[in-house]
Amino acid sequence: MGGAAPDRHFLERFAAARAAGRLPHGILLEGKNLAILEATARAAAHFLVPANSLDLLAVRPEGKSRQIGVDAVRELIGRLQLSPRGPGSPVAIVHGADRLHRNAANALLKTLEEPPPGVLLLLTARRIGNVLPTIQSRCQLHRCRSPGESHPEWAQWLEGYKSYVRKCLNDPGPAQLLDAYGLAAGFRALLGAAVAEDKNDPQLTAERAGLRRVMAESLLAECAEGLLSLAKELPQTDGNSRRLKMLHLSRQMAALGRAVWLLEKNCSEIAAVESFLLATGIGNPH
Repeated sequence: MGGAAPDRHFLERFAAARAAGRLPHGILLEGKNLAILEATARAAAHFLVPANSLDLLAVRPEGKSRQIGVDAVRELIGRLQLSPRGPGSPVAIVHGADRLHRNAANALLKTLEEPPPGVLLLLTARRIGNVLPTIQSRCQLHRCRSPGESHPEWAQWLEGYKSYVRKCLNDPGPAQLLDAYGLAAGFRALLGAAVAEDKNDPQLTAERAGLRRVMAESLLAECAEGLLSLAKELPQTDGNSRRLKMLHLSRQMAALGRAVWLLEKNCSEIAAVESFLLATGIGNPH
């Protein structure tokens, strides 16, 4: 998950609250991009504890179920309560609070209701709706935005993508390739406007290269959310037609997974997104 830049807006607010002695006992960071969430949580914790202590007081989803179990949470709370009280404050990070098992969530809730003096619990979640409302109510909520979300064209691009998928579901074939190329060109322009390179500053160029990767990851995560919402729109009693459309959506998810894999293999952002778009516009059987 390395390489992502933390949410600077949140860190500024966090530093100000710490200086004023107004840090809450619980903070819930919500956002689409896992790398940004983790980087932000770790950067905030590093204000209070040494960097080499962060992994000792952190839990994340594990195993085939990709859940956080109750034993892991109880162990985390035990370590938090026994951690030495120094000039900083003890901090625990729950990476993926939306993946807490029900019993684990209840165990964490008890600590949030009666926290040990001076401790801070940092929680992250991609799907805020999967976090217990009682946990949400005992945390200060902050949404970590991906770099592109500050650009108006970001939401416009995603709406264009949804429209494109709807067309593919109703009339798949080569005719939709023009729309796919148009979306790829739009993403290229959005990426260039948000993180333009500066040949006179190699360090800045390297930092912006990292932002390009984070933006591509964020966009693909948003596309996945869009596909799930479109699946919910399909009629429930549409027989064979609905089955075929669900098959097409599953193929789109597979293409998206391949694009993420390409990014992990250091393929260029434009090439990964373009391959995803071109793979999704055709091939829906009728």
